[in-house]
Amino acid sequence: MSNREIVVGLGRWFARLRKLTQRFAEEHSQLASQARLWSTVHDGVLAEVPIDEQDRRTTSDPKHFGLIHGDVIASNYYWDSTIDMPCIFDWDELQQAWFLYDLSAPIWSVISCERYGSTIDFVDGQF
Repeated sequence: MSNREIVVGLGRWFARLRKLTQRFAEEHSQLASQARLWSTVHDGVLAEVPIDEQDRRTTSDPKHFGLIHGDVIASNYYWDSTIDMPCIFDWDELQQAWFLYDLSAPIWSVISCERYGSTIDFVDGQF
């Protein structure tokens, strides 16, 4: 994530995803409302996590809360230089959540790799 072209391309992809999911939710509200909530993903492991009241209020605001990919990490996309954007796959964690949640995953991945190294470099329990 130190490659400027990829960081900018991811940002462009996020902007497109946000517009497309908002349009989808408007045009297909019944179907969009059936997407599972963030708190039910992975057998509800986050169901008991306390939510700040300010965040709770934004769950009804389509500017902050809606359909997201839910798992935007480097192993779930490849870079397509013909379009200067990533091609995202692995949509099994599609969910209703805060838009910033999607953005936090690639940021956290960079921090984790910087602190702990890449899992690709982890061999026989050693970095």
